Amino acid sequence: MEAIERYKEIMDNYTFFNNNNFVIETIDYLWEYIYIIVSHLEQYKNIKPEKLSTSSIENSIELAQKYLDYHNINITISEELNNGSLIFKEGSKKQNEYNGSTIGGNSRYDEKQQKAIATVILDYTTIDSLIIIHELSHNSNQPKHYRSIVSNILTEAYSYSNELISADELFEADDKFKYLKLYALTIYNMAYSLYPIYKIILTYKHQGNITENDYSKEFKDKDYHKNFKSFERYIE
Repeated sequence: MEAIERYKEIMDNYTFFNNNNFVIETIDYLWEYIYIIVSHLEQYKNIKPEKLSTSSIENSIELAQKYLDYHNINITISEELNNGSLIFKEGSKKQNEYNGSTIGGNSRYDEKQQKAIATVILDYTTIDSLIIIHELSHNSNQPKHYRSIVSNILTEAYSYSNELISADELFEADDKFKYLKLYALTIYNMAYSLYPIYKIILTYKHQGNITENDYSKEFKDKDYHKNFKSFERYIE
């Protein structure tokens, strides 16, 4: 019960641009929104990602720099590599534990070096150019220490916008088609992974609590414990 009370307090104070009740007030709309996304993209849920065209790292850097220069984004990839703000790594890409999407890189604020550091896990296809653009976009506005819910939304929106636009501008038709299918799968997985989390929030909004009894009044499935565990893992 102590955990439940703490989670209720967290949901009551999900601040978004000074609106302390943003998530609670908009959860019905957000629920409808992910339902639309999932239903429209369901055809992609079982697709197998296809490899994009082979590309050397030099070519991927050239493509990424071309995009940055064209849009007057003041980032020089060679400088980012030289000063350690961009790191290329070999190895297998991991999956996001919440939505199953493939993690091609990350950007984080390094407390010791007091700067943002982007890491790109190389695929040696043209997708590398997009990941470079995405992660360096994070570097340019990565907050110190950690991301709040607001800064996370804003930096992801900026990075994904750059990624999508660069794919549209840089890729030939075949690579663009493969990439957009992969992107649709990613968006589907992200939206679908929110179902259990939103169910708990909806229960709290409509029932005033998030016990199993309250959940059963809101939803007829038997998934309370599974969904609560997903919600708890996400919050923690």
